[in-house]
Amino acid sequence: MRRVVSELVPQLDGDIVIAGDFNSPIPSTLAAHVRLDRELQQVGLGDCFLHARGTAVEAAYSTGGPASAEATLYHQRQIDRAFHVDHVYAPLRWLTDGVTVAIGTYEQWVEPGHSDHVPVTVDLRPSAGGIDGGTEALGDCQSSAAQHR
Repeated sequence: MRRVVSELVPQLDGDIVIAGDFNSPIPSTLAAHVRLDRELQQVGLGDCFLHARGTAVEAAYSTGGPASAEATLYHQRQIDRAFHVDHVYAPLRWLTDGVTVAIGTYEQWVEPGHSDHVPVTVDLRPSAGGIDGGTEALGDCQSSAAQHR
């Protein structure tokens, strides 16, 4: 992911959204994830979950932080091995006008065997002119990791 941020993102024109299973942070990768989050902020992208919950990356992923209560991955489908590893990064200026994030539940997605991940649904409502100078609204943008059976 760091190569994407350092090499690919600067070459892209227009607004971009990066979404998916980052496989971090888990306890052993928290410091690396904090660095990645800062690098993404430096290129103008913010974590929608963090903005929606009004918290900083370090606080969100610490023990008892909001991410610990809203897992997106249940390792080996075990409810007690839960991590928040699926992320949606969007332009920071889109996030100033409000963002909501809904996280699927273990009971709806993992328990019935659909996946070991739950969906992350992001709703961005930038003001007119907030997307590449246009007036269109961005509706629901959903990131869901591939189903693992």
